[in-house]
Amino acid sequence: MIRNILFDLGGVLYDIDPARTRVALTQLVRSQGRREGAGQDAELRAEKALKTLAGRYERGQLTTPEFFQAFRRDLQVQASDEAITQAWNAMLIGPSPAALALFESLPDDLRLALLSNTNELHHRTFLPSCDVLFRRMERCFYSFQLGQAKPDPSLVARVLAELRVAPQETLVVDDLAENLAAAQDCGAQVLWVRSLAWPGELLSRLRSSSQDGA
Repeated sequence: MIRNILFDLGGVLYDIDPARTRVALTQLVRSQGRREGAGQDAELRAEKALKTLAGRYERGQLTTPEFFQAFRRDLQVQASDEAITQAWNAMLIGPSPAALALFESLPDDLRLALLSNTNELHHRTFLPSCDVLFRRMERCFYSFQLGQAKPDPSLVARVLAELRVAPQETLVVDDLAENLAAAQDCGAQVLWVRSLAWPGELLSRLRSSSQDGA
């Protein structure tokens, strides 16, 4: 029976568009590059920032001031903290309307929690707009505070242990297959978010689980 749900945030409860940040970073590098011809490989260096700096930043290996410094150094730009922040946060759209509607339908006795790969800049930005979602959460776990990120195989186990919930009674909801594989390795049930129809699938799973446990 499903008694607990562990939600992902970006791409599940909160709408994001990473392409917007890639475009914004590319434009920033082209406009702020220090060296002659800096714009020629702007897109390549913007991708590098997403893959390397983002990984370190979301694991809490860089503070926000250190992130700004590393960003300027690695991408060879003279951009201000504010300009970097605007480009970095361009992907953040807002709470998913489908998720907001779903939360109105979830049974009150379900235990809900959040496990998100995120960084401090994103966290500062999305937190004020997510009150309706987060007020239902028993706990919110963020990678930059934990020093770990999905799909680290020990992370889900760590979170479930802190929540003191049984993995087999927990449904992990995520939009990335590798994150769900790690959750399954812990014995949890999983729901792969691949379309806007996922809230209906979740409610169906809950109904089926309730009947099975009756």
